[in-house]
Amino acid sequence: MLSRENTNLVRFQICSGDEWPGDTKRNIRYNRAELRSQAGIIATNRDVWFAWNMRLIGTRQRGTTCVFQIFHEYVEFQIQLQSGRIVFRTYQKRNNRLTSEVVHVASALADYTPECLVIRLRPKASQGHMQVWRNGFELFSSETINLGTDGNGRYSKLGLYRKQNLGSLVSEVADMELGEDLSHRVTNPSPIPESWIKDMYTRIR
Repeated sequence: MLSRENTNLVRFQICSGDEWPGDTKRNIRYNRAELRSQAGIIATNRDVWFAWNMRLIGTRQRGTTCVFQIFHEYVEFQIQLQSGRIVFRTYQKRNNRLTSEVVHVASALADYTPECLVIRLRPKASQGHMQVWRNGFELFSSETINLGTDGNGRYSKLGLYRKQNLGSLVSEVADMELGEDLSHRVTNPSPIPESWIKDMYTRIR
C-alpha cells in the first residue's frame, strides 16, 4: 500500500497476505509496495547519488526485507533490513550464476527513529565505486566494488519488498532525490517531517 502525507512524503506498508497481481499470475507469493524509477537514468561508470530521509515501523521482524534496489539485467544492489539491522549487498553474475556479497552491515535501527541516508554509486562490473553516509557519518567507502554488468538501462526501486509473510511493516520516505551530485545532503540534510517530530515527542512523554 502507498499513501502520501504531502508531496515530499510517501508511506509504504506491507502486511501478511499482500500480493501484487503480477506476482500472483506467476504463482509468486511476495509482499511488495514499491516505486520504480524510469529505466536508463543510471549509467555505467558515471556517478549517481541518492538521498532520502526514512523511518521504519516494525523493524524487529525476522527475515529479510529490501528497502532500496538497483536493477539492470538482474538486481545489482540492495539495501536490506535484516532483524533490525541495515545490510548493504551487491550482486554479480558469474558463469550464469547470480552471486552476492555483503559489503557493509550497519548498526540496529529503532522504530520511529528518523534516518538520513546518502549514497554515491558508480556502477561498473569491476572497480565500481560506492559511498554510504548515515545521519552525516560515512559508513562505507570503496572504489573496488564489483557492481553488476556494464551497459545502460538501469533503474531503481524504493519501498518494501520481501519473500516471506512476516506481519506488518511500514516505511516512510521523505525528500527522496536522485542526481549527479547530492553531497550537500550529507552535511545539510533536508528537514525531518513535522509528523515524525510529533511522534517522537509523544513517545518520550
